[in-house]
Amino acid sequence: MTQSFKLFKINLIYAILIIIQIHTLLGQTTYSGATLRNELFQVLEINNRYKFNYEQLNKIFWLNLFASQPQKSEYYIIQIDFYSQDPSSKIKACLNFQQQNIQQNDNQNCQITDFDATNEKLSQHLLVIKKQDVNLQSNKIPFLVIYEDNLNSMQNQYENSSNSLEYEISIYFSNSYPCHNNCHGLQGMCNSQYGTCACKQNYIGSDCSVQLNPLALLENINITNTSILNEEDYFKIEMDLNILHQNNNVASLFLQAIQNPQNLKIFMLFNDYEMPSETNYHFIFEMTSNQIIISNLENLCKQKIFNPELSNPNVQTLVNIFAKLENTNLLDNQNKQINDKDNENNHNVLVYNNSDGFLIKNNKNDQKQNQVFEHLIIALVSFTAAIFICVLVIKMTQVMIKKDDQQESNKNFQIISKIAYV
Repeated sequence: MTQSFKLFKINLIYAILIIIQIHTLLGQTTYSGATLRNELFQVLEINNRYKFNYEQLNKIFWLNLFASQPQKSEYYIIQIDFYSQDPSSKIKACLNFQQQNIQQNDNQNCQITDFDATNEKLSQHLLVIKKQDVNLQSNKIPFLVIYEDNLNSMQNQYENSSNSLEYEISIYFSNSYPCHNNCHGLQGMCNSQYGTCACKQNYIGSDCSVQLNPLALLENINITNTSILNEEDYFKIEMDLNILHQNNNVASLFLQAIQNPQNLKIFMLFNDYEMPSETNYHFIFEMTSNQIIISNLENLCKQKIFNPELSNPNVQTLVNIFAKLENTNLLDNQNKQINDKDNENNHNVLVYNNSDGFLIKNNKNDQKQNQVFEHLIIALVSFTAAIFICVLVIKMTQVMIKKDDQQESNKNFQIISKIAYV
């Protein structure tokens, strides 16, 4: 009996060690050489589409790009489409192969991001990873986080983000470099080698989504009328400098406000097929009264183009000036209306896609419930495994005890037989 008890203690110790190991393994996920805590990430798979709302901003996504790797595809495409967005917000999609850095709101920690989409507030962000990327070749895991770039920190994101934000994430393979929104169809042509759009006349932007209001100064026109109906409008001013030189005229831009005269800003780019913005311009003007005059446009143009031919009156030169007019009063009012309306209609719904279609569920306290559910599964499986191992130990011990008793009985029988024989 003493030997059987020793065996029982040894087996029990082994059982406890096995239970501890099972609990540790269930609480972690091993993937491509890295160990991750399950409750911190949501895994996004190739060839799937996932739909989210504003509550998933700052959520860290783990991209499973290693499930399948077609031989002919050159790029992994992570496409984020925004269906609704606060006009004043700048959304940033940040991809990093080091999870500890991606939680910091710093451009330097984004190994891959879409600067054009963020700066121009495009409805589509494209993150492109080459198949031969050294990080993928080293089996490093890509992490993705989406947040509002115009906020001071990611910690107060939840309180300040617009409730109207909805977005969809798609991950797929491609042999060509995609263009934003496919250049909006007939508004531009996509260069699939570099992923850039060649916009048609009177369209501008990385995805050719902005339509310009042309103001032509090709002849001696005294006045051209226009109206600013939105919070932002873009204008294209064409000047024929030859006409200006021949008639000794100057070109001036005169703006008169009918209402909301203040807080009107004008951002100008000269001879440049880019979108003027708050961070990308040659000159900026601010309207502080009900009118503003910007004189000598041709001289401003010469300062930025540095083309000696512009001073030659015999050269036919057509200069494009792209101007963005931003009414900040109108913008602030619209943002307030959007936020007020969204606060009234917030339903806290999470929508994401699976292989069978869209799954819709209530997302209130969803993250906490998921963590509790995961821990419950871990505890349940561990408890079941513990019962199984303990039963196995007991059965093994019973067999050993029975075997020892049988051996003891046989030994006694042999002794009795020997005595009887004598």
